[in-house]
Amino acid sequence: MEFTANAPVAAARLEIKRVITDAEYAVVHYHMIAPDDARGVAVVDIWRLVDGVITEHWDVVQPVPAADQLPHGMV
Repeated sequence: MEFTANAPVAAARLEIKRVITDAEYAVVHYHMIAPDDARGVAVVDIWRLVDGVITEHWDVVQPVPAADQLPHGMV
């Protein structure tokens, strides 16, 4: 429980961009903005489920660059 309470996501604001699911996988793409990081990070979490139980998890996390570095946006 302490791990979850102290995780960066606990104090962050999440902006869900998309959710994709099928019979075996759930994928969530979101923008996570911590109180001390105005640009935040782009995150994709992928879960594999078996009988409704998470059996595998992967994630990709990338800092959002300044707007002038990526004119078409990122998140």
